[in-house]
Amino acid sequence: MAMNRYSGLLLLGLTLGGCYPKGAEYVEELDIVYTNFNPDFDFKSKTTYALPDSVVKISGDALNDPDGDGKPQFLSAASSKAILDQI
Repeated sequence: MAMNRYSGLLLLGLTLGGCYPKGAEYVEELDIVYTNFNPDFDFKSKTTYALPDSVVKISGDALNDPDGDGKPQFLSAASSKAILDQI
């Protein structure tokens, strides 16, 4: 009877541990764009938008912080301009 109780607790612990949320393990898992079109939205009432002037560099290292200063690295101004001009 005690063995059955322990195996039930072990199974419950493994089940709950398997459901623990984790972050992205690969950069490809972060490549998501979500849009939600609202047909009632009035685009003519909006006259401005915001666009960044630089692009964050993403490499195989999710943190991409070789200096350890907590700041991300950016692409060169020329590369950022080429990407942002396409957008």
